[in-house]
Amino acid sequence: MYFAVIKRKVQVPVANGAEEEGKNDPYLSASEDDFNPWGLRPLLPHIHNHSSGGSFVYRDETIGIIYLTSAELTGCVNLGCCILPDLRKKGYGTQAVRLLMEWAFEDLRCHRVQVRIADADASRRNTAIKMLLSLGFFFEGVARRSLFCPTQVKSGHDDGLGGEWQDVSTYALLDTDWVTQKNMTYIPPALVKVRWEDLFRRHEFERSAMLTFEEHQERKGFKERNLKSKGKSPLKRTSSMETVK
Repeated sequence: MYFAVIKRKVQVPVANGAEEEGKNDPYLSASEDDFNPWGLRPLLPHIHNHSSGGSFVYRDETIGIIYLTSAELTGCVNLGCCILPDLRKKGYGTQAVRLLMEWAFEDLRCHRVQVRIADADASRRNTAIKMLLSLGFFFEGVARRSLFCPTQVKSGHDDGLGGEWQDVSTYALLDTDWVTQKNMTYIPPALVKVRWEDLFRRHEFERSAMLTFEEHQERKGFKERNLKSKGKSPLKRTSSMETVK
């Protein structure tokens, strides 16, 4: 499992004279080299700005989380992202997911990234779906009532555990989709190989389906010609006039 915190820069005012004291603060004096995050965004150095009214610093504010987990399919990972309610619909989630997809496909060499949505709140669900479609994800289907979501309920003096089964929608993006949609000028050799293998596999499937169809038509025609040569006509389905008593 890969896990990261999503952060944004916020301005924090600093009182006059506090800047010199802040130089000894390990947080304020931290630089990009002091951190080694796995993917989304390095923690940038804090920038001091001056104005007539004093100074302020930029600090990192945690606004959400994002993660990848292994899936049951080979080369496939599950992606999840959550942003604080007050900061949703501002583009933070979209940017974080896009950066994570780039890291998953180009660094981890994942074959497939999928997102599973099971949210009873229609507004949150529709927002997530809109974001995924804007990033090129494909809808792959619904697993009906496949996830049980428990809820705490009270009945008289006893507390019980209730809940309901919810549908789970799956959206996914393949490495070949990523290369095509991103219009990459440089394609890593591993992705080139995967893309050609995918094209050859699709061509072989279509060729096999066409041969099967032609063989079926040929056998059908042979049977009809054989019946005609014997003076018989092919059987035709007609509605029955019999009455069952």
